[in-house]
Amino acid sequence: SLAFTVTPAPAPTITSLSPASAVQGVSGTLTITGTNFTAGATTAIDGSGMTLGTPTVNSATSITVGFTITAGAASGQRNISVTTPGGTSATSAFLVNYAPPTLSSVNPPSGLQGTSQTITLAGTNFVTGNTSVAITGAGVTATGITVTTGTSLTATFTVDPNAATGARDEIGRAHV
Repeated sequence: SLAFTVTPAPAPTITSLSPASAVQGVSGTLTITGTNFTAGATTAIDGSGMTLGTPTVNSATSITVGFTITAGAASGQRNISVTTPGGTSATSAFLVNYAPPTLSSVNPPSGLQGTSQTITLAGTNFVTGNTSVAITGAGVTATGITVTTGTSLTATFTVDPNAATGARDEIGRAHV
């Protein structure tokens, strides 16, 4: 008789994740592209605030898996891996971002040329140390931004004496 040797299947690899990032409080489908995916493959993620469902192996190069990111998940990188009978892949980075802020009110809603005043902005998803305020048009600046809660912040609006009159838009920004 002649010998026939069975060797282990090669370990899977991950070449990309799509999407590679998402914001807090969302659910979706993650597509993992790579090599050596086989039936029964499992996925794993490190960190808290994000979970993966049961993966579906579409082909030797594609897996889809549902994901959920909690609203309070910390921002930052999570590492995803795939395991098959051949072994476990190296991890691939998935980034959890802060949910974008929204604005619902500005109080007071106006200011005089040549003055500075404390303004309260109400909205959602304000993050201490990671939220900034930009104002469209020239002549009005925001400084001293203090997030008091996730739904309220204060800032000093300074209106240049020569600022054009009329409405401005405030834009809240949350940064990772």
